[in-house]
Amino acid sequence: MSRSAEEDWIMHPEPGNWLIVEGSQIDDTPRCGLIEEVPSAHGSPPYLVHWTGKGHRALISPGRTPM
Repeated sequence: MSRSAEEDWIMHPEPGNWLIVEGSQIDDTPRCGLIEEVPSAHGSPPYLVHWTGKGHRALISPGRTPM
C-alpha cells in the first residue's frame, strides 16, 4: 500500500513521546518537550507538552512550517 506525502506527515502522538520543534532562525536552538496528554480520542492537536529547559507546560498545535 502506498502512502501520500500527507499521510507521511500525520502525527500519531502518545503520552511519553517527545516533540522537537526546530527554530525559525539559523541560530535558534531546537525546543524539546515531552507530550504528557493527548486529549483528543483520535490524536489530533492540541497536545499538552512539558517543555524542557524552561520547565513550563503548554497546549500546542504543531503544524507545517514553510521551508
